[in-house]
Amino acid sequence: MSLLVVAKGANTLSQLEIDADKDWNAKEITNIASIVAGMVQGDMVYYNGSILARLPSGSPGHNLQCLGPNRNPRWS
Repeated sequence: MSLLVVAKGANTLSQLEIDADKDWNAKEITNIASIVAGMVQGDMVYYNGSILARLPSGSPGHNLQCLGPNRNPRWS
């Protein structure tokens, strides 16, 4: 199973063509708009083990810590 993304010179996310007609084995993409709606410049999206989650931007001078599998990233 694979997800084919064809970016024929796309400059914005809305220009991407995604072939989502695959057997996703009961997985689905939902509520992306709710994550994006609350985002501001500097925010990141990560997978927390069950859903996509938003990580707010850090303060100047802070470092992003990736703590390994099944652990959420954080600013320190």
